[in-house]
Amino acid sequence: MKLDFYRGTNDDTLRMAVEAGRGLPGHVDPKDWKPMTADDGELAAFEEDIVSDIEARGFCFYKILPPRVESTP
Repeated sequence: MKLDFYRGTNDDTLRMAVEAGRGLPGHVDPKDWKPMTADDGELAAFEEDIVSDIEARGFCFYKILPPRVESTP
């Protein structure tokens, strides 16, 4: 499945994926989202989960978390 990605304008870590060409879902305000390139989607291992959500709901919200920093004792 080809996907389009959007980034939240109020929360830079919030993402939404939708099926390519379908546009934003009707329940979101377009001014709250900006399109991203596919390379910026940062899906990695979660693509299968995202695709299953899109198949069920037509969209998928997800967050990009900062890298975890391990503390040294």
